[in-house]
Amino acid sequence: VRFCWTGNGSLECDVPPGKYRALVTSGIERDAQRFKFQVGPGDTRVLKADLPRVVPTPGWISGDLHLHQVPSVDADISLENRVVSIAAEGVEFAVATDHYVVTDLAPTVRELQEQGVLVSKLATMIGTEISTLGHRFGHFNVFPLELGKNLKYRDLTPSELFADARAKSPG
Repeated sequence: VRFCWTGNGSLECDVPPGKYRALVTSGIERDAQRFKFQVGPGDTRVLKADLPRVVPTPGWISGDLHLHQVPSVDADISLENRVVSIAAEGVEFAVATDHYVVTDLAPTVRELQEQGVLVSKLATMIGTEISTLGHRFGHFNVFPLELGKNLKYRDLTPSELFADARAKSPG
């Protein structure tokens, strides 16, 4: 229960009895609000936060070009929770870059919007992250890609890796 996210402004979190401090945020363009409260056995607390926009960004969108979720070898957050968590923090453009796997967040965004769980617009792009194995020379995010167009990552030279990336993501 350290983190709870909402994609539609309403949220319920079950927490054990105790004292709590809550920080309610919605990205770097909005103000944050802090709460201190106590919950006893069977208690319910209602918190209402007003998070006004304090940094105007007309003509700009916020994006995250390096997102890992459950298909990645180093993440345990579901696609649904990833989409809601980034939208809750004001991200408007999301690129899935799971290690060694080409992931598309768009179907999850559509499903959550149809269910009313996500009310904001969220543009997505299909991508991957390659961490070279064998000849180790780095991590590389590649996008846009098409599903099923996984990149080679074992025993490649940099030239071979970039040639494969350009072939699978022309332009």
